[in-house]
Amino acid sequence: MKRIGIIGLGMMGRGIGINLLKAGFPLSFLQRTVKISQEDVITQGGQPHSSISQITKASQVILLHSSRGGYIFPRWSFGKFTSRFYCH
Repeated sequence: MKRIGIIGLGMMGRGIGINLLKAGFPLSFLQRTVKISQEDVITQGGQPHSSISQITKASQVILLHSSRGGYIFPRWSFGKFTSRFYCH
């Protein structure tokens, strides 16, 4: 089963993350702001990460749910990350 990573736990990212966890997928996530509660995702088994580098190493597929994609892309370091990158 693929290891999924989500960047952004807003309204859409949180719901998708919880559904992926319920379906049995291992989930890592990165939430840049602390305004959004992460507790429900952590309680369900999600693993929080504090940097783009950490989440790329922990995930095979990454879903980006961020209204500030420009904040993420210039700082993105792919390194050995070779899996698919999906941007919504």
